[in-house]
Amino acid sequence: MSLKGMRVKPQTGMHYGNNRVEFDSPKNRCRITAQSLLEFMEYMRLELSPNVASYTPHPGFLIIQDDEKGEARSIFDAEVHMTDGRIIYEEIKYIDEVLNGTDADDPYRSKRQINVQQEWCIQHGYEYSLVTDEDLIRNCPAMFNNCVYIVQRLRPERINDINMLRAKVASVYSQIADMGGKAVISKLAADLDDVDEVEELLTAVCYLIKEGRIETDLEVKPLDLGSEVRISAEA
Repeated sequence: MSLKGMRVKPQTGMHYGNNRVEFDSPKNRCRITAQSLLEFMEYMRLELSPNVASYTPHPGFLIIQDDEKGEARSIFDAEVHMTDGRIIYEEIKYIDEVLNGTDADDPYRSKRQINVQQEWCIQHGYEYSLVTDEDLIRNCPAMFNNCVYIVQRLRPERINDINMLRAKVASVYSQIADMGGKAVISKLAADLDDVDEVEELLTAVCYLIKEGRIETDLEVKPLDLGSEVRISAEA
């Protein structure tokens, strides 16, 4: 199965999902494998967060002494390096799995895993984040599709000439600034007659969003020609 150039490999019997997704990461500049669709959703969010410098999926086993069961092992779903120097370790789960468990023989498995991970982060001075489908889907219904759309536009094979893209990015940013710091994308395309020019404009907008120089309502509205973009306060 293909998701606009991203390879999706269905798998059976996986505990955390039935699809593995492989994609080219513009942020990490390498091939990334998500072990489930929920992981894929979070990795897309990390790709588009301007506060995230880079991230590593499944960074390796942690080992901690568990008072009840001796040595405990676990593995995080992501190690996230922030632009301010912080390192955050993430676990990505469905909220129902956290609250009710998925294994009838061991209903507290997920909670125990989370507790071990939290304790390890405390001991080593790192931040910990539990990310659920509630964060990724229910509270941000449009985010995933928008993230996929932007990442697809920034795939290396879609950008034939990076110097031309940079020139377009600078031009689009100046246009938005000249319009008072915000503009509807269709207004930026008003004088463009060629489809390729509109496509180049949309790619430049996506690049500016990824870099955190402009912002839009990615969480709740589809990104399209009717979207309003604004120069970021932190730009």
